[in-house]
Amino acid sequence: MPILRYLLLYLVSAPLAAAPYFVHCYDFGCRSTQELHFGEQHWREIRLIFNRVELDPGQERQAIRQAVVDSWYRDNGEMPYIQPLDDWLRKREFPVAFNPELASN
Repeated sequence: MPILRYLLLYLVSAPLAAAPYFVHCYDFGCRSTQELHFGEQHWREIRLIFNRVELDPGQERQAIRQAVVDSWYRDNGEMPYIQPLDDWLRKREFPVAFNPELASN
């Protein structure tokens, strides 16, 4: 996970003139795409999520959940469920340890 954190920190620390964009893939099977460009206020909000001195792996996963626009199995505006890639590829259940709100369901 540290590599992902550094990648995200790199992306959010880039100057606005060279601000990266994200490709939003949607429409059942990625038939449609759209470039998403964030303004400086959005980048500030994302930086605040990751500007903690040291994050343990659990804190890092929750920070990533906060920073990610995708709702997938959830309503828009709610943090997405996360799981290890291998579990996702095998369509396994979402782990409660990574998604605390599942403990109350």
